[in-house]
This record gives sequence, C-alpha cells and structure tokens, in this order.
Amino acid sequence: MITEQDIHYLERAVSLAEKGLAEGNDPFGSVLVSADGTILAEDYNRVSSGDVTKHPEIELVRFASVHLNQEERHQSTVYTSGEHCPMCASLMRWQGWGELCTPRHQANYVNGSENSGVRAQSSTRCRFIK
Repeated sequence: MITEQDIHYLERAVSLAEKGLAEGNDPFGSVLVSADGTILAEDYNRVSSGDVTKHPEIELVRFASVHLNQEERHQSTVYTSGEHCPMCASLMRWQGWGELCTPRHQANYVNGSENSGVRAQSSTRCRFIK
C-alpha cells in the first residue's frame, strides 16, 4: 500500500516534471530513493537539448551504474511523474531495480511489454512495478 513517504517522492517527481516543462521539455521527472529513504539522484526530461535519450529514468540508470551495486539497485525505488516509455522501461528492468512507482492514472506502461516479465501491482494512488 502507498505511504505518505511514497506520496512525498511522487510529488517531488511531479515537481521535477514541472521544471522540465518550464524549460521546454516534456513533463517527466524521476527520483531514485535508497532503501533507507535517501534521495540518491533525481532528474527531469531534457530532450530539448537535442539528445532524445535525455529521459530522467535513463539518467538515473547512468547514475546507478556508476554509484550502486546490484543489491543497492534491487533495494531502491524509482518514483516517476508518469509511466515509462518502452526504452526507459527496458533499461530499468535490465538494470534490476527493486520497485518502480508511478502515478496510477497513467495507463500506458505495460503496452507492448507483456513479454518482458514486467508485472504491475496497483495500490490506491500508485503502481509499483517489480
């Protein structure tokens, strides 16, 4: 079930998305949180830079590849302002994240990903994807 802490991190992801939107990007933000609740990294969409891979989830994958071992990645949670695109969803699955939390009202995540092994668990306001 979603907690007040989950809501806090989701709100931070939305705040980052708003920052990106103000800079001319698509409104997506993501926050990487350790098992003990520490924010390790955060970013927002920056594709207006001309690099179409500058999605926040990809930046978190890059950060985690350098700074976290497999167990730390597995114990962490990524909070996002919206559902992941197929590129980001695939990278995050391959890297072995513990949980991905995104607002429930988004409905596109698993489209085309049924065979990837991604499973979604819905709570009241959030989907935890393992």
